[in-house]
Amino acid sequence: MTANFVIATLLAAGSALVAAVPASQIQKPVRVFVQTDDTGVAEELAARQTSVKDLSEALASHKKLFVVVDDEDKSEIQIEVIGRGLTVPKVVIGLGPRPGESSIGSAPTKNAELRIRVTVTSSDLTAELKNKNKANDNPRGWKSAADDLANQLDKWVLENRAAIGRGSSFN
Repeated sequence: MTANFVIATLLAAGSALVAAVPASQIQKPVRVFVQTDDTGVAEELAARQTSVKDLSEALASHKKLFVVVDDEDKSEIQIEVIGRGLTVPKVVIGLGPRPGESSIGSAPTKNAELRIRVTVTSSDLTAELKNKNKANDNPRGWKSAADDLANQLDKWVLENRAAIGRGSSFN
């Protein structure tokens, strides 16, 4: 057999296998609705609303897995931003100011952790997630935290795909 014949045979077999996958098994993107409670202090509410926007954009960039919708009734997954905050460690050992930096206030902000907490709900499933990355991991700040949450939601959806939207009339 020639190499060209073997390659042609394998390509034909591969395309036949792809064609044999029924359309019902091809995974459609999951419809996601992102929101936050509209109560609270104005500054806190504005911060959570910014995180809703950042998280919606981060999820929209995962086009193969998510479609962000603007109506909760049309969604299979509901995500609520329940909190957003900055955690500053009290003691940072071994990190003094670098040459040219002020020793007042430099270490706490460099080691601050930006946290976004969300609840994820779909049918009978509920989970609470928060970003795991550190401020120093990526200089994009809150957008980086939203990207990290979107990656965690990717994993959560893939682990729970069979149960997501089971009770929905949109499946």
